[in-house]
Amino acid sequence: MAKMKYEIITDLKLPDGYCGSYRYGKPEGVCLHEPANTGLIQNQIGYELRNPEVNGIVHAWADDDELREISNTDYKCWGAGGIANARLAQIECCRFDDRARAVASIDRGLFWAAYQLFYYKLPCTDATQNGNGTVWTHAAVTKFLGNTDHVDPLAYWNSVGVTWSAAYAQIQKYFYALHSGDSTVVPTLGVAAAAPVQAAPVQAAPAPTPTVKPASGWVQESGTFVPNFAINVRNHPSTSGAV
Repeated sequence: MAKMKYEIITDLKLPDGYCGSYRYGKPEGVCLHEPANTGLIQNQIGYELRNPEVNGIVHAWADDDELREISNTDYKCWGAGGIANARLAQIECCRFDDRARAVASIDRGLFWAAYQLFYYKLPCTDATQNGNGTVWTHAAVTKFLGNTDHVDPLAYWNSVGVTWSAAYAQIQKYFYALHSGDSTVVPTLGVAAAAPVQAAPVQAAPAPTPTVKPASGWVQESGTFVPNFAINVRNHPSTSGAV
């Protein structure tokens, strides 16, 4: 089991199959949304649950503090029009006026998307360019699949400094980290990776002081020398040497 960057809370609010089944029995990709208004995660979920047939309902919600699944991803939801609903697992990332909270919410949504691809053994490919792939935005669904007219989440995400290229790159990072067994190594969106600790440079040992060979006929002796006093040194290491 891969180590999870974020816990996914299972809090299913609908019976399995309430919205029907996927066309091939499991998701073929993921779709990312934002709800177009600010609101606490439980309030947003409550609004959907009051009338799912009219208000729509997705599989999961993310905010800056949690990831919560409210509908079983083994069955379709009603979040992006009939064509996409029959194909894609879907998540809403809560809006916040505070940029840091908004980015934290988006990062959790991107992790959830990557985890669905990992869990259902799907590749990670960008569908927003030509409608072929596993990672969709609601805007891409509108453009390539139809049966809906929403264009979220790109405008709002851009307003808080998250481009689609950065978002998709983050999904890729989580996807590959999950396959490697540890998604906790991926830095949170907008947070730079910690710089590696640099080892202290090894100081080279000082070169030894060369020994000066004494002049011929004299020997080099160690000892204590006192300034301003004359010192007699013999030319042989014995009392018979000349001074």
